[in-house]
Amino acid sequence: LYYGYGYGYVPFVPTYIGAIFSPDSKLIATGGSDGVVRLWDSATGKLVRTLEGHTNLVGMSGNDGFSPDGQRLVTGSYDKTAIIWEVASGKQLVTLQGHADVVTLAAFSPNGKLVVTSSADNTARIWDASSGKQLQILKGHTAPLYTARFSPDSKFIITASIDATARIWDTTSGKELAVLLGHSGPIRDASFSPDGKNILTASEDSTVIIRPCEICSPFTQVLEQAKKTVTRSLTPDEKNQFGITTAAVLPLNPVSRWSRKQERA
Repeated sequence: LYYGYGYGYVPFVPTYIGAIFSPDSKLIATGGSDGVVRLWDSATGKLVRTLEGHTNLVGMSGNDGFSPDGQRLVTGSYDKTAIIWEVASGKQLVTLQGHADVVTLAAFSPNGKLVVTSSADNTARIWDASSGKQLQILKGHTAPLYTARFSPDSKFIITASIDATARIWDTTSGKELAVLLGHSGPIRDASFSPDGKNILTASEDSTVIIRPCEICSPFTQVLEQAKKTVTRSLTPDEKNQFGITTAAVLPLNPVSRWSRKQERA
C-alpha cells in the first residue's frame, strides 16, 4: 500500500497504537492504524503472525487484553467491534458486535470467562468469552468511555469516562454500584489494585486519585461518595511511578500514604 504526497510515492507504514505483553512475557501484541494486530517474539523482536479481521484502527492498553492463560487475545477497534483471537493459530474465534461507536478498550476478566468492552457510545458491555453472547450493557456515563476493567476477583468492573467520573458496576447484574467523583477533567484510566482493596483513577486534570474500594468488601454493599477530597504530596516512589506531582484521596478511610515499602509489608 502506498500513499502519494505529490512528489512520488512512499511506502505506507502503520502507526502502532499500543503494545502489550502476553502473561508469560514471550509475546508482544501490537495494534495498528491499519487495523492489523501483530504478534511479536519478545526475545528476538521477530514478527510471529498477523491477525487480520478488523477494518479500522486497533488500540492496545493493559495486559488484560490477553486471557489469563495466554491462549486468547481480545482486541477493540474503531470499526465498532471487538474480536477474540486464538493466539497459537491466529484464528478469529468470536466477533463481539453491538456497540454503536468506537470500541476504546477490550479486556478479559481474571477468571477468563468474560470480556468487557468500553466504547465511545457512552456504554460498556459484558460478553461471554466463549460464545460471544452479550450479557450486560452498562449504561450511566454521559460521555464516551476510555476504559473498562475487571476487579481481581472478576466480581466488579470499573469504567473511566470523558464525563470526569469513574463508575463501579456489578459484573453479574450489570447494576451501577457507585459513581466516583473528584476529578475536574476526563478520566483516562481507572483500575483496581492487585489486592482489590483500592482504586486508582488518572485524569486529564493532571491528578491521580487513590481511594479505598469499600464496595469491594463483602461487608459493604454501597459505597458512600465523599463530597470532599484531601490533597497531599506524593512520595518519591509515587512521583516516579505516576509521573505527576499531586494526588488526592477520599477522606472516607483514606489511603493516607502509599509506598512500595508499605506494599511489601
